[in-house]
Amino acid sequence: MTIAPVLVLSSVLTTAAVERAALTQAFTRLNSASAAGSAGAAAMSGRAVDAYGAHGGFAIAAAAAVAMAVRPRSGRARCGPAASASGLAPRPPKG
Repeated sequence: MTIAPVLVLSSVLTTAAVERAALTQAFTRLNSASAAGSAGAAAMSGRAVDAYGAHGGFAIAAAAAVAMAVRPRSGRARCGPAASASGLAPRPPKG
């Protein structure tokens, strides 16, 4: 229930925030980060299940949910003049 919306949202945000000339590279980095995150999560969950049973696996999932809930708040610092100068800010709408 969460993977498809996250993938769609990340694609839409990437399309909106990245210059057209760098879009392929941005999607490549996005997909690489997603694959690395999935592999890391599977490794951590596997170790937790081996060490603590099913409760350890659920604890990893709960910790990841909390981390993802806190993450957007820490990203807000990238907005402003420095972000637009570095290309991190979303580009203005055309029109």
